[in-house]
Amino acid sequence: MKTVYHLIILLALVMVTSSSAPCKENLVAFANVHLITMQNEGITASQTVIVKQDRIVDIGPSGEVIPPEGTQIIDGTGLYLVPGLVDAHVHLDNKIGARPDFGDAPLFLAYGITTVFNLRGEPEHLEWKRRIQEGKLLAPNLYTAGEFVNEPRITTPEEARREVARHIREGYDIIKFREVIDFEKHSILTTKGLEKSAYLQLNQTAKEEKIPLVGHAPFRVGLAGLLQSGQSLAHMNELANLYFLPPLDLNRGVFIQLAKWSFATLAGILILWFVARWLRRKSARSGIRESHQTMRLRSTAVWIVLVSSVCIILWILVVPPGFAFGNLWLLVSLSVLAFTVILLAVLLVIRTLNIIKDAKTKILTSILAVLISSASIGWSIGLVHWIPFAWRGSDRVISRVARDCRKAGIWVQSTLIVQEVYIDIKNGYRRSQIVEDPAFRCLSDSMQKSWRGFVDRRLPRITRLWHRHPEFIRRLTFALHREGVPLMAGTDAMGAPLIVPGLSLHQEMELLHESGLSPFEVLRTATAGPAEFLGEENEFGTITVGKRADLLLVEGNVLEDITCLRALKGVMVRGKWLPEDELNRMIGTISIND
Repeated sequence: MKTVYHLIILLALVMVTSSSAPCKENLVAFANVHLITMQNEGITASQTVIVKQDRIVDIGPSGEVIPPEGTQIIDGTGLYLVPGLVDAHVHLDNKIGARPDFGDAPLFLAYGITTVFNLRGEPEHLEWKRRIQEGKLLAPNLYTAGEFVNEPRITTPEEARREVARHIREGYDIIKFREVIDFEKHSILTTKGLEKSAYLQLNQTAKEEKIPLVGHAPFRVGLAGLLQSGQSLAHMNELANLYFLPPLDLNRGVFIQLAKWSFATLAGILILWFVARWLRRKSARSGIRESHQTMRLRSTAVWIVLVSSVCIILWILVVPPGFAFGNLWLLVSLSVLAFTVILLAVLLVIRTLNIIKDAKTKILTSILAVLISSASIGWSIGLVHWIPFAWRGSDRVISRVARDCRKAGIWVQSTLIVQEVYIDIKNGYRRSQIVEDPAFRCLSDSMQKSWRGFVDRRLPRITRLWHRHPEFIRRLTFALHREGVPLMAGTDAMGAPLIVPGLSLHQEMELLHESGLSPFEVLRTATAGPAEFLGEENEFGTITVGKRADLLLVEGNVLEDITCLRALKGVMVRGKWLPEDELNRMIGTISIND
């Protein structure tokens, strides 16, 4: 009898446990939503998505998929369910002012970012990652690189192999190739960059071990080395710096200044010469005649100024400040005129030598001839230096480079917002507007103070010549996309001034749309694309059964208007539902803490 009693008690306990299971299993259902899975460009209406713990377990028409008893029901009538967003380029270490213990996480979550790639990591970031996975830290899913890799950190192929092995052994997800920094002394330790054999070995070993590598341009090995290695780029601008602009180890401003001052000197001397000649004619010495050689020299210099003036006009129209915008005829005209300037400069030098050799020539005339010749040579060097880069910026060359990048398997993180903020263009994301945004006031006090100093900083005059640089980068972005180069939406959040976590990703996606990508293509750069880059396409990036429950509930069709992503009704990260009021509460909490 006693045994039967115990059996009855045990059966009752089992039944109670079974009846309460749905609650303990943390079941959540999004009912009657418009579903954007990102598996294709379509929208499926009136769907129910059921989440159990941190996984999507069922998807189907609302009339057919019935949530189990005890499921938390979220009414999605008239709303859209999309995958959580990924910022593929952020910086979270406190050396740059980020909060400890991922204290900036609420700011990312409030803007729908459920996954981030931290592109410089330390052991503490691995601990954050573990706690996030265990549900002990509410934050976006974290994939992190280790310390920057370059010389002098490594210098040989064998050291490159060991560095890849160390990253994998310690648990990092990504390798970041970049100039090594001494944060204590605020200096860059890398000098020339990795030599070719070590650089290629680093990339080859990373591919063999299936750990993604992304980074800055390998200037020491150039575009050919980049294509040979297949290294992915952490910034769209790195490709411009590597190939479409002069190398960074040559001061670009030197050639601009050389051209500017040489042309000004040449024109100024000629004006003074003509004024002196006119005054002399008015004086009592009007009978003094110039030699035939002097007149021919001055005539050649005048032609140089006239042809160069046309070059300058074309330069303003075609290549400000050094980029061709696809107009072949203007490029050909500019090149022909530049070649003409060179020939005239050579002729001017020859005539100057003849004047100097002439014993009858006065010293002042010889000095003027030398100055004119020197100015002409300086102007020619400064002008012709940019012609190859003008041609590189043509549509045909950009498309060729894009195809080469696609064949090499190169991915590119966009970070367009960095260029927009740095140049501070008139119609772009101006610095003054960013510091007035509520998101800015959620940053740590130290970061706000540091970035406010950047708002009023005036760029050097020579740098302002690059005011159309963002326009070129957007054009390059579309060319890469058109040729099939896979893009990831990344922002460099907290790694560059005024790149605010969360807010910057929406700015980035809007810039990608302005570059020519459709809303679906833009959304893919911030969802499925980054997942594929990591080799985690079975884990996140689309809304399918079995994947991680990182979801956004939004008002408005984001496939028609990408800005609808800003109208969040709630965020789910790893199965944890955060409605709009909870997100606002979290933001209010961090905005008063440093």
